[in-house]
Amino acid sequence: MKKSKEVAKTPLPKAPAWRTDLVITAALAAIFLACVVVFRMPDDDRMRVSNPQSIRDLSTHIGRVEGLAEDAGTLEIVLDQPTPTYDASALTDLAKSALVISRGLQMYFSEGKGTTIRFVARMPATGIERFVSSERVLAVEFWRSDLMGLDYDGEFEFQDLLNISKGVVYNQATDKRYVEAFCADPIATTAAAFCTRERR
Repeated sequence: MKKSKEVAKTPLPKAPAWRTDLVITAALAAIFLACVVVFRMPDDDRMRVSNPQSIRDLSTHIGRVEGLAEDAGTLEIVLDQPTPTYDASALTDLAKSALVISRGLQMYFSEGKGTTIRFVARMPATGIERFVSSERVLAVEFWRSDLMGLDYDGEFEFQDLLNISKGVVYNQATDKRYVEAFCADPIATTAAAFCTRERR
């Protein structure tokens, strides 16, 4: 009786090390992007309608607009923002919204009264109260005449807007961490005038 010949098994070629590293890197990048989407993906700031009839129509983030006669004719615009994943995002989001709204104010409501415009960041409260209430965190003030006289071309960024602000108002001393975090981030490189003034 003849014995059957054993067929030699050819080992499968191993994937190059660089290809394995590439797959791992791509997987990690996908996980990171998914976390960004899940934990913080704020809506793009945009006007509520194409032909705004009130200041509140200038941004989907505006929660309240109020003229404060008792505060030297200040126009206060309260912006509802999500709890930031990074502290630097609090001021970044506020400034980006302020830029969109300031452009709209100049275009549609340039004849408004008041000498100062104050943009307020309002975020969910901490602890269990975050489900039912929000709190003011910080505000950035501008001279109205400065905002109405700007040339909002494509080169004008939110950092440039911060550079011409009057100053920052904090709800409490610990809220200054949002400005500190922003100024320590590379995104604040072109906001040097603002950071130099506010970190003194």
